[in-house]
Amino acid sequence: MLSTVISPMARWTGLAAPSMAAAVLLAGCAGQAPAPTPVGLPTAATTAPTTTTSTAKPYDYRNLLLQPQDMVLPNAGYSVPRPATLNPSGIPGAEVMLTSNDGTNAVGTTIVLLDEASAAPVELPKAIANLKTVSSSVPPVPVPVGDAGVAVSGVTPDGTKSATALVFRQDRAIVRIDFYTTLGAVTPLDTVIDIGQKQTVALRAGLPALD
Repeated sequence: MLSTVISPMARWTGLAAPSMAAAVLLAGCAGQAPAPTPVGLPTAATTAPTTTTSTAKPYDYRNLLLQPQDMVLPNAGYSVPRPATLNPSGIPGAEVMLTSNDGTNAVGTTIVLLDEASAAPVELPKAIANLKTVSSSVPPVPVPVGDAGVAVSGVTPDGTKSATALVFRQDRAIVRIDFYTTLGAVTPLDTVIDIGQKQTVALRAGLPALD
């Protein structure tokens, strides 16, 4: 079976490379991806007369991702066929593919973290212009998700599934959520917006931990 040799991300997106979602999201962006921002608490000082040091545990960006129970879609439930990826392609952020239990729908989320929030308004249009997960004859439409959110519907690059991409920014995060369904069964826009708004709330709650 194909699913035994192709990752869930590649099988649903129709893209050849299974781990390039973050790189594709940032395609065309200037400069190199920033290093992850370490966060954490310093170790407790000891009473011994030795030099104390502080250590920082890198933040796990996977904590920013929505979970299967957050999916409100036509199917009974969702699961994670493969664990979420931390810093995909070496880019600070996280990505995950959630699939419906009946195998008809999937939702892929990629979050990329920039150095500063001021860079997001510049990088978001580049990410939208270089969108690779959806082939469409219509331009993206504005949606009330995050900052400057847009959505576009069409088909996967291989033409085998319907696909809708939602792209937006929240603070210094750039996010793409891809909705995959059987050919001809496009995910309703209100569903796309609902899940996008949930991801925005998760980012508002989680991003302060990175500072």
